[in-house]
Amino acid sequence: MTGVDVDRLALSHELASLAERFAIEATLWREPSAREECERTARHLAELSRLAIWSSSNIETLTAYADAARLLAGHIEGTRRFFKIILTPPNINRK
Repeated sequence: MTGVDVDRLALSHELASLAERFAIEATLWREPSAREECERTARHLAELSRLAIWSSSNIETLTAYADAARLLAGHIEGTRRFFKIILTPPNINRK
C-alpha cells in the first residue's frame, strides 16, 4: 500500500490556486503586456502544480515558488488597484 503524501497534495493545490489567481488577474488588466505576464505566470504555476504530484521534485523548492507567487500576486493586485484609483475621476457631489 502506498501512502498519500499529504504535503505534496496540499502544495499542489496551493500552486493550482495561485495559477487560477493569476489567470483571473490577467483578465482584469487593460495593458496587454501585464495580461501576458499574468497568463504566463499562471501557466508556469499550473505546471509546477502538476510537478508537485507526478514527480519527485524537491518540495522545498516548490514551496519557495508558492511563497514567491503568493507575494507577487499581492503586489500585482495592489498595483492594479492603485492604478484604478488614480485613473478613476473623482466623484464630487456639490449641492
